[in-house]
Amino acid sequence: MSNYTKQKDWETSKHTLIKKELSRILSPCGSDKYHHVFEEAPHEMDCKQCTDLIDHRKRKYGLRIRNAESYTKVPNQWLNEITIRKKNKSNTETEITKIQNGYLDFYFYCWVCDNTIVASHLFDAETLIKLLKEHENKAKTIENDDGTEGIVYPIEFLKEAIWSKHE
Repeated sequence: MSNYTKQKDWETSKHTLIKKELSRILSPCGSDKYHHVFEEAPHEMDCKQCTDLIDHRKRKYGLRIRNAESYTKVPNQWLNEITIRKKNKSNTETEITKIQNGYLDFYFYCWVCDNTIVASHLFDAETLIKLLKEHENKAKTIENDDGTEGIVYPIEFLKEAIWSKHE
């Protein structure tokens, strides 16, 4: 099984947790009384448009689920930034390009430890696109050992796009 497949399987295993959290965030006053209905996006939409979930209003959500246990940076330093894939091994369109192409309505970025979301940000995709471009020259590119690259944006650059925050 490839690393991509393992990572995708792990992320998909967290979708029930994510759906519940998104429903809570999107409900008035964080109430559990209003239930949002989410369905998994078709595989092609996931691969080509960075869309993982679609809600009952047909709004599209991209998800970035990070394993909080795998971070060894300064404690909680990683909570102040997000990393978006900029280059992959296959030189195909990456997450950052798909976001910038405007396929999404929301982008949900979270850190999970076991089966608990330890922190998350729900971004309005339209505002996020504007801010990613505005701060592109200030963001840091990181090269991974496997030939992929990510671009790191401090949360302070993206605050205007945050729909809701849970910490």
